[in-house]
Amino acid sequence: MAMELQLSLALFPTNPTKPFDLNTHHRALPCLDFDSISRKKRPLDIDPSSAFRRTLPLLLWNDHPNNGDDDPKNPNSASSNHPDNPEEQEIELVGWPPLKKRRKTLFVQKRIGRAVAIRRPAMENDGGVYRELNSNNSRYVKVKMEGVGIGRKVDIRQHHCLDALRATLMNMFDKPDSDGYNLTYQDTDGDWLLAEDVTWRDFIRTVQRIKLEKNIFNYGQKISYFFRPLWDNPPRPFVRLPHYYAENVSMEHLCRLHGWSLRSEPRRVFDAIIFSNELDLLEIRWRELYPYVWKFVILESHTTFTGIRKPLVFDANRARFSFAKNKTVHDVFSGKVASPGSHRNPFDLESQQRVAMNRLLRRAGISNGDLLIMSDTDEIPSPHTVKLLQWCDEVPSIVHLEMRNYMYSFEFPVDYSSWRASVHIYGPYTHYRHSRQTNLIFSDAGWHCSFCFRNIQDFAFKMTAYSHADRVRRRDFLNYARIQKLICQGDDLFDMLPEEYTFQELIKKMGSIPRSSSAVHLPAYLIENADKFRFLLPGGCVRTSANSIPGLNRQP
Repeated sequence: MAMELQLSLALFPTNPTKPFDLNTHHRALPCLDFDSISRKKRPLDIDPSSAFRRTLPLLLWNDHPNNGDDDPKNPNSASSNHPDNPEEQEIELVGWPPLKKRRKTLFVQKRIGRAVAIRRPAMENDGGVYRELNSNNSRYVKVKMEGVGIGRKVDIRQHHCLDALRATLMNMFDKPDSDGYNLTYQDTDGDWLLAEDVTWRDFIRTVQRIKLEKNIFNYGQKISYFFRPLWDNPPRPFVRLPHYYAENVSMEHLCRLHGWSLRSEPRRVFDAIIFSNELDLLEIRWRELYPYVWKFVILESHTTFTGIRKPLVFDANRARFSFAKNKTVHDVFSGKVASPGSHRNPFDLESQQRVAMNRLLRRAGISNGDLLIMSDTDEIPSPHTVKLLQWCDEVPSIVHLEMRNYMYSFEFPVDYSSWRASVHIYGPYTHYRHSRQTNLIFSDAGWHCSFCFRNIQDFAFKMTAYSHADRVRRRDFLNYARIQKLICQGDDLFDMLPEEYTFQELIKKMGSIPRSSSAVHLPAYLIENADKFRFLLPGGCVRTSANSIPGLNRQP
């Protein structure tokens, strides 16, 4: 509130520009009964308007015009006179010392114009939008956390993205991480929304208050998975075929142990995969299988199964696989980029690429009787398995491959539950699929290393790109620090319970994956190049943040 100096110096002349001379106007001053005034009671016969003239306010130096004091239409204005003549209003004096209102306003505008604007880039999901802040611009918002009685306040202008704000809030309430909480906020319309559902720019523009609520959906999903043995039935059990192998044992003897006979010549082998961005595992796979494979058939797309645009990773790294140039058959599937807000089923896009693989196989020259391997890039058949099926006759026309399942690297063995890879004796009714096609499974036939990437960016990319991307329930799931922490702990990236059908298996697999210090019975090329692939071996859980793949090196 403006403070005024009551000097009792009201100007009597109607024209404020005329000099005021006390020598000529002192007799015009009204006489006051100072005795009555000193008693703090005003006599009834004194006219207040004549006894107490309004005085001029001092000029306020707070960068804001004192519009309330200088409003001529305000009867309570502190200015002494407001002439009715427009010409006199133009030159009206305001404040003390007397300055024209126009000069006072101009002075304040210049002061504000000299404020330094801070330009800070927004997150990439804001489309490269920039926000401008004055140097002294702060905005504090009340924050409450469910289960905590005392609230807090946070200056949202000090943060440039939602992840940074979430980290600050967790520190405020002494919480180790934000996995169990949803960040909700009340907008200017009074509606409560999830902060992850809007851009950062819209969030800071409309947020009125913030509340951290416990993630009921997360708990509900865990409860549902925990009671899965009660509401879901397990699939039919496989018929397991024994697998015999030892070094320096003849192929004829190995075929006879399996109940098969030795062929006069080996079958041609076609290794067909739909490729995304697993460059390191692809190199290990092709180096291991190179002596036994006739053609490496690889299909990649401009988009992921979820409709996200991606670069042609293999095509950009052909030099790395020049050793298999004469055996490589490569093609590109023209995928459709999903429009914003669309909810197209990712399994539909995956199915379309598998149909395209059938055409590519025929173009590669596959014929009846050839051996076809159907598997993902990270499902690597062991060389002696491929050699056995290549040289032995009377093998099943379709057989699944049981693979030892690893998570993040060969340091975290999970179990032998991987079964989707399969081997086919190609025929007229053979179609490329990644689902169950027979009850037969060949035991201990390779390695399945899931989420085994060199760089943190590749983890985040796959989490949003593959068919189960709906498991990314919150944006902080893609935080690089969180991903790195869970990798070294052997914990689930999606914060889910194991998908098991008995309480015994469920309880046995709950918690972190136990580490293994063994690097025995792993791909030979991996051991021969241990320095190059240190991140896949025991003790190499720390990943890098650099990424040589264009388009995949962005922090979500």
